[in-house]
Amino acid sequence: MPLYRRDAGTVVDGITATPQNSIECFEPEEFPFRRPRNYTQHDIGHMMELEQLEHVRHDVSRYGFRSCYILGSLEKVLLRYTHSAFAAGEQLQGYYEREVQGIEETSAAQMAEIAAAHKCHLSFLYLDAKRQATKKKHCLMQATADLLTSRQEQLKEARELMHRQLIMNAFVTSDLSWDATKYVKDGIPQGWFRNTEIIASQLRKHHEDSQDGVYRLRLTWVPAEGATAYPATIQIDRIADEHFALENIVWRACPTADEETFRDFFSLKTMQIEATIRCRFVAHFQCAERVERETAEIAEEKYKQSLPLWKRISYKPGDYQKAQAEKGKNESQTSNN
Repeated sequence: MPLYRRDAGTVVDGITATPQNSIECFEPEEFPFRRPRNYTQHDIGHMMELEQLEHVRHDVSRYGFRSCYILGSLEKVLLRYTHSAFAAGEQLQGYYEREVQGIEETSAAQMAEIAAAHKCHLSFLYLDAKRQATKKKHCLMQATADLLTSRQEQLKEARELMHRQLIMNAFVTSDLSWDATKYVKDGIPQGWFRNTEIIASQLRKHHEDSQDGVYRLRLTWVPAEGATAYPATIQIDRIADEHFALENIVWRACPTADEETFRDFFSLKTMQIEATIRCRFVAHFQCAERVERETAEIAEEKYKQSLPLWKRISYKPGDYQKAQAEKGKNESQTSNN
């Protein structure tokens, strides 16, 4: 397949065209009237926020290596994107606190009505009504907490999807994704990539990687006739939009005729290789998130250890966050007074 040089527009013998980024499927936009009528203003606002974030990712995906010319500095694009995602998270937290306060007030009013409607507070009817009201309050609280968790996960996923788009952008911007001459060794073309389209399952983040911003991309390599080597792995480290600290191919020699693996190796029509890709500004944001997460985990563990034994035994995930929210609420009320 001919390879088009992007800088001069000339055609040279190449191994592949720049692969298409298909790690995320961008569906056509829905018409507003197709949304369910029971959506609240907050529901619509959250959906619009997710759609705006998706539009940014779509732009990075479709513009590919031209993204920095059309969208501007990708580091600044990521900064604005991340701020928007965290601002949406703060709005979610505010909405959750208002909903909880409303449930508390409604429940208190309902309990007062039940108490006023029953002269005997030891009767079965009174106790049953009180139990039903408590159960309803618990269900509402749980549904509100589940909604908050679900939407926080959506925003977390949106941040991760943007990181993946920028990793793919680093790959398609690198010369190693398109320059045929990089895969010529000792004057012999060694093969080509069969990937014309890269899907989500080919790009993954390994938890074993100690560095932030490191992803692995699985590619299909087709050895050329007469090849003497093949790329065992590809290493890409982007430090800015079009600047790379590392663009390296680790070559491995093909088996020779006197080796046992010779026949098996050259009977392969394709082979799987892996590209290790790092993007420095993605690494910066992932590092900041990781530090914040680990700091919160340490603070929660200290809080748990400070509790009396009986409270530690009954401790549930989320108790620390509730205690912090209550503390902030009390401090706010004190300052207002």
